[in-house]
Amino acid sequence: MAETRTAETGTSIGETVLDSLSLKLAVTGLAMTAVGFVVHDGVIPAFMVIWGLALLVIGSVSYAAIAYRAS
Repeated sequence: MAETRTAETGTSIGETVLDSLSLKLAVTGLAMTAVGFVVHDGVIPAFMVIWGLALLVIGSVSYAAIAYRAS
């Protein structure tokens, strides 16, 4: 039987992110937003910021909803 990891068993932040699709979306969105702000020249970085913020919001809200539902 596979062991399920929870916050109480001492998992690291990296393991938590790797185990959660919602947090992967949020981290990807954060990275895309950061790259878009750093490049800051042209249309492609503008799209990266928009898509990055959308992924960040979707990932964060879905993770919070799942965590709320699980508690």
